[in-house]
Amino acid sequence: MQLKNKQVIFFDLDGTLIDSLPDLATSLNATLTHFGFEPFAIETIRSWIGGGAILLVQRAFERATNRAIDPDLQAQALSFFLQHYEKHHLRATTLYPHCHSTLEALKEHYTLGLITNKPVRFVPSILETLQIDRYFSIVLGGDSLEEKKPHPLPLCHAIKTLHTSAEKSLMIGDTPNDLLCARSAGVDAIAITHGYATHEMLCAHNPDYLVENLKQLQERLCP
Repeated sequence: MQLKNKQVIFFDLDGTLIDSLPDLATSLNATLTHFGFEPFAIETIRSWIGGGAILLVQRAFERATNRAIDPDLQAQALSFFLQHYEKHHLRATTLYPHCHSTLEALKEHYTLGLITNKPVRFVPSILETLQIDRYFSIVLGGDSLEEKKPHPLPLCHAIKTLHTSAEKSLMIGDTPNDLLCARSAGVDAIAITHGYATHEMLCAHNPDYLVENLKQLQERLCP
């Protein structure tokens, strides 16, 4: 991977720039409890994050029942989860260390974009509250387009919107979905290991680089 030709950096959100696990776990466990199931440990929920709200709820209920979730139950559970998360999504969500300084440094050299699988309705309030909204030239949520990561559409759409190319772009994320999206779009990718996927899971998808945190990412990318 040639870093010197990169012009645009696309970031994932949950597990990459923000630690939203506490609030997601609170809402997911509230949903399980509401429908008569036992809550899960936060570390169990950690491994389910990254595919968006629908998949998160599906994984939890299928683990709770040991069978495929009924479509009607899934719709009801998803509705309850989203309503609960609407009220609680900024209770304990925080930036990862060095987030502001890293974005500030990168903004001097690159155009930055954000591509998350989180429903887009939650994204502006998170970015504004944590004071990182001003860094991104494009923001896409999991329901902004017809497809979400790992499908390449969000990344391809963002590249086209910013009038750049796959060769001049770079994807930063913490889960295989980010890496698969990048590969399908012909974009180089850096995996960050402080998020929600294990080191082994990330290595299995052959990222161009692995970094442990945002400080290391800044050191790697800033001239």
